[in-house]
Amino acid sequence: YSALVQGAIAGWTSSLVYATPLILVGMGIALGFKAGLFNIGGRGQFLMGAVGAMAVATALGGSQPAFVTIPLAVLVGGLSGAAAGFIPGWLKATSGAHEVVTTIMLNYVFVFVTYWAISGPLVLPKAHQPITADVGKLNGALPIIWGPDLNAGILLALLSVPIVWFLLYRTTLGFEIRAAGANPDAARYGGMRTNRLIVLTMSIAGFMSGLAGSTTLLGVVHQMAPGYDTTVGFDAITVALLGRSNPVCVLLAGLLLGAMRAGSQT
Repeated sequence: YSALVQGAIAGWTSSLVYATPLILVGMGIALGFKAGLFNIGGRGQFLMGAVGAMAVATALGGSQPAFVTIPLAVLVGGLSGAAAGFIPGWLKATSGAHEVVTTIMLNYVFVFVTYWAISGPLVLPKAHQPITADVGKLNGALPIIWGPDLNAGILLALLSVPIVWFLLYRTTLGFEIRAAGANPDAARYGGMRTNRLIVLTMSIAGFMSGLAGSTTLLGVVHQMAPGYDTTVGFDAITVALLGRSNPVCVLLAGLLLGAMRAGSQT
């Protein structure tokens, strides 16, 4: 245990790097919990976010400066994740299909979409094996803000905390999400459009996971091979549960698991 703590403290920048996607995906899952939805699709939504960001970087091909490529890639990555979250939300709202079943099934669909994209339209020409281009050479890498590896993605993760908190506790939409999660029948009787809330909440959760995928690609891995995958989607469920779906506590839980990941190497 002392080695675990020492490793986490000595490599505090790595702890924050590991925590970044956990916080972002955890925020999305926590938002789903507040609406009474159990989103198991963080893995697929994360991967679609990474694919969306890589698609932007590849399409621009380094022709645009970093201040254009990076925000656009992050945004498209988030929207790609939102599209992946929209599908199970729409299925639940229109047919009653349970989101646990559909998100687990869609994870496999999105994994193979990722394989296809990396081996097909996003593949680096004349490479010895299927792999994407390096986003660092395409003006798409997130800037390093501290030490050897702490990238600007952590700022996005920290910014998500007050935004999600404000959404949940200071907006009409947030009140409706919490009401629908507490008692969907009462919310429906009160005039709330619960089906619309389901679709919107799952889309926002997917957007958060897509942001995690895009920041991980642009800030950490920089390239994708056909075997590229992640466990962040499942680990973030632990983060959301530990944080009791409270944005501030989700932040702390993400930092804890990020520190454990970094310290475990020691």
